[in-house]
Amino acid sequence: MASELRVNTLKDASGSNSVAMEYVANGSAKAFSSFTGNAATIGDAVQNSLNISTFTDNGTGSYNYTCTNNFSSVNQVFTSASNIESSTGKAAITGHWNYAGAGGGQAVTTSTYRSFSIIIEGNGALADPINQSMVIHGDLA
Repeated sequence: MASELRVNTLKDASGSNSVAMEYVANGSAKAFSSFTGNAATIGDAVQNSLNISTFTDNGTGSYNYTCTNNFSSVNQVFTSASNIESSTGKAAITGHWNYAGAGGGQAVTTSTYRSFSIIIEGNGALADPINQSMVIHGDLA
């Protein structure tokens, strides 16, 4: 039998810092990940994650994330970022998408998201990012 705890506010042990439950439930990330984009395999690359069941490497700088628990709708906030070594002369363009239609190539879903990081080396070649991170805010189903 499941139990339930109902509270309006959470406080730390000293009672001096508090937060209303609406911020805990509505304001916290429901999924995130951090991984090394240039690892040999995506399985070796994961550094930390929450609510992510699988990662897929789609090719240079493109990754899919599949959530363990679906979101209630496709209208949530998905943000991704990447970083590179600043001394290598590389430039980075980072983005993400979760839409259908021209250029998207992926239907809108409540469970799978795609990010891309275009790293352009000094010679014009594409490269994977050193670190790739993402976070999703929204309501779970």
